[in-house]
Amino acid sequence: MVYRIVKIGLGVLLLFANSVFGQQKVGLVLSGGAAKGLAHIGVLKALEENEIPIDYIVGTSMGGIVGGSYAAGLSPAQIEEIMTSSSFLDWINGRIEAKNKYFYNQKDDEPSFIRLHLSLDSAFGFTFNSSIANDLSLNFALAEKMAMPSSIAKNNFDSLFVPLRVMASDIFTQSQVILKSGNLNDALRATHTAPFFFNPIRVDGKYLFDGGVYNNFPVDVLQKEFNPDIVIGCNVSSKVYSKYPYGEDEKMISRSLLYMLLDTS
Repeated sequence: MVYRIVKIGLGVLLLFANSVFGQQKVGLVLSGGAAKGLAHIGVLKALEENEIPIDYIVGTSMGGIVGGSYAAGLSPAQIEEIMTSSSFLDWINGRIEAKNKYFYNQKDDEPSFIRLHLSLDSAFGFTFNSSIANDLSLNFALAEKMAMPSSIAKNNFDSLFVPLRVMASDIFTQSQVILKSGNLNDALRATHTAPFFFNPIRVDGKYLFDGGVYNNFPVDVLQKEFNPDIVIGCNVSSKVYSKYPYGEDEKMISRSLLYMLLDTS
């Protein structure tokens, strides 16, 4: 079987859409890439406008959010409306919307950009926990929007509008985790959990982090899980520098580390 892996430039492919696709099964892979992941919405629009069906989706991080939303039945226009709204910026930046403040217990603001908490731990003597963003708004929004389609599918991602796989990471075993069942809102929350930015959540007994940590562009997972005839991939992640920044490395290391974490999210 020949796999056609097509990245974000879809122009040539779309010219031959009718003859290429026919009755063949099409799988879509969406990478992580923070705000650049909004480009995935354009890919969904282009495929729909050219009547190219999407039979399977695998997504990582922001690609998981976009792909999961589409698999749940939202149209590209609906996804775009949500993700370009001020509310969405509040969710991913950890701000609580004014209308929801009544429902949350808020901690007093601290002067530090990153809050660090140390406590005793029986195995190592201390534990380290840090997060930049408050995740309450994001958790609430995902539960509100994904609970119904997840329930209708009986928590089976193969029974969604489009069969779906969502990538997450197990940092203890240093391995990827393929989420294919359970609460859809938990899966989308897990795949977008950039280390040190959001607190991890527990899924199936494991604390999971951003899927981009170990597999930011899971073409291999799509092929293994669904074995489609055609693979379309949208990879929007990028390098911070094209070459090593000699003489500037010490000044740039903190910013580059943060960029690396968010670029895979």
